Amino acid sequence: MGRKNNSGKIIKIVLLILFVSGCNNQEDSKVPLNIIDNNYIVSPFSAAVDEGIINNNVDSNYDLYEIEAGLLRHSKKYFSPLDYYYESGKILTRDYLKELIEKLNEDEAIKVDYIYEQNFKNKEDDLKGMSLGIIVNLNDVEITEEDFEEKVKIKIGIINKFLENIDEAKKIKKVIGIYLEEKEETLIPGNYRYKILIDNNRIGKLINIDEKYYLFPTALSKERDLNTYNFFKKIETEFQEKSNSPFSVVGRGFYLDGKCQSLFINVDLFLANNTDVLSTAQFLQKTINENTNYSLDFELNILVKNNDKVRYFIIKEKNKQAAITTFLTDF
Repeated sequence: MGRKNNSGKIIKIVLLILFVSGCNNQEDSKVPLNIIDNNYIVSPFSAAVDEGIINNNVDSNYDLYEIEAGLLRHSKKYFSPLDYYYESGKILTRDYLKELIEKLNEDEAIKVDYIYEQNFKNKEDDLKGMSLGIIVNLNDVEITEEDFEEKVKIKIGIINKFLENIDEAKKIKKVIGIYLEEKEETLIPGNYRYKILIDNNRIGKLINIDEKYYLFPTALSKERDLNTYNFFKKIETEFQEKSNSPFSVVGRGFYLDGKCQSLFINVDLFLANNTDVLSTAQFLQKTINENTNYSLDFELNILVKNNDKVRYFIIKEKNKQAAITTFLTDF
């Protein structure tokens, strides 16, 4: 399935702006924004049956982004973008969702807040697969990893039995991801802890996922990855010496299998004029190039805002030697 992806970078920028800004607008969190970033083509858009409900059941704005994007990222192994179109969830109606969540929460030790669905179709527009993100809140819950894993297996059995009674779901391939929410007040999303494949109604092996977001600069991010922490602090310090306006700098690093995959930096200016904003973007671009020798082993994204309005987006792709591209945005 051939395709052009010329608009991918622009869509990706919009998506990352929503993530870094922690946007919680229902229209802004629609799934199609995630597609080009994950190389999927969207089946002709129609709203998901559960659209908007997730916003009322998940506390953290940042979780809203990662639940969608993370599940799509993990689905790629089972539903290749070369062979499948993506479509918003259509199988689990609101009544189905309510019934299934009630069944899953009969064991009150582990609370399921919501279930997020994604569908996959072949070139002939036939439904061939679905992915489910099971959003679990373990905040303030004391449980060992071993006990949690056993309870997850039980819940997956309940889900499989439930789906066997739905005609559209019982004959297709199903991927289930277990997502752990972060607390509402945090500035980072949670993460997927487990995933599992159900094919021909056979439940596969539960796979442990090693991924996590870290907030920069914090003692935890310093302990986790001193090199990336020092890189962040060097950028922050040099900008602090240069800036003529009040500002704040916050970073979020995404780690997979123990290695940083991407670093998002949010630079908020306050009461800066247009010249100062432009100077900030140019200085950051120059400083990053000088401190990376034109190469990074993770993707770097910097959002420059002035009085809460996005003005510039700077992106440095992983292992790319090309200079950073700066986009003027109009949001």
